[in-house]
Amino acid sequence: MTGPDFTAKRHPLPAAIAAGVFLVLATLVGVTSGVIGVVYMQGVTMQSLDGFEYALPAFGQALPHTLGLMVPVAIGLFLSLWLIAPLRFGMGLGAAIGRTFLALVVGLILSVLVQAFLVLGQNQLALNPGGGEQPDDRLYLLIGGGLLNTAWTLFADTLGLALAAGLGAWGWLRTRVPALSDESVSA
Repeated sequence: MTGPDFTAKRHPLPAAIAAGVFLVLATLVGVTSGVIGVVYMQGVTMQSLDGFEYALPAFGQALPHTLGLMVPVAIGLFLSLWLIAPLRFGMGLGAAIGRTFLALVVGLILSVLVQAFLVLGQNQLALNPGGGEQPDDRLYLLIGGGLLNTAWTLFADTLGLALAAGLGAWGWLRTRVPALSDESVSA
């Protein structure tokens, strides 16, 4: 029985492994930090441990927010590592890091585009600097600045996770493909 040919230029399995690992880790980190932040701030504000009663509502808010940011990044990672700059057997460490970094940038662009669509599609913008009913150019500058801030924060938060996921998939390719090749020769 022969396994999949991971020496081919484009195969979705390594990209799916990297994107899946990234999504799980990023969701765990994002939700945990969101819940801990809410519980800590409520506990400090109330000078007691009563902040723990806010953990479940905080989880209910942190999970959709985290997934709303991380799912587009994971989709961008997957598509980039599969179609644009795939991870391949025999690739060097520098190439794997570069391709994973490129995949992260593609994912960040996709995530910021989704956020821009959500912000502009709500029509309930919190601040209009001109004070009128029609938004002026300053509003769009504020929205653009907020999106750039989101992109930078998301980049800083996900760089290590994306590199770990991409290098993990690259390491999996380096250790599993020779075994798959030996099985296919002997079969």
